[in-house]
Amino acid sequence: MDSSWTSAAQLFGYAAFALGVGSFLQTDDRRFKLFMAGECLAYVLHFHLLGNPTAVASSLVSLTRSVLALRTRSAWVAAAVVAVNIALGLALAKAPADWLPLLASCL
Repeated sequence: MDSSWTSAAQLFGYAAFALGVGSFLQTDDRRFKLFMAGECLAYVLHFHLLGNPTAVASSLVSLTRSVLALRTRSAWVAAAVVAVNIALGLALAKAPADWLPLLASCL
């Protein structure tokens, strides 16, 4: 793992941060969700390059949630997303800290 400030992993992390800040500057709900989806995709790549599979899984679920939020507001879909997060935690978490990104996604 390259710990340099300009490694590919860190560059995707910076992009995710910028997209996250940009998302909260949006006044249009659709643009907000698109920015959030972009942030999640950047985090998927960031965590993949850092070798953190639980954070990758959590970010993938968040990406899916952001895309689904563009199409529906169903409580059933929201419950399904939380259930997938919990299932991924059961399958991937090896240490208590591995649950943190998954629990954050559930909130």
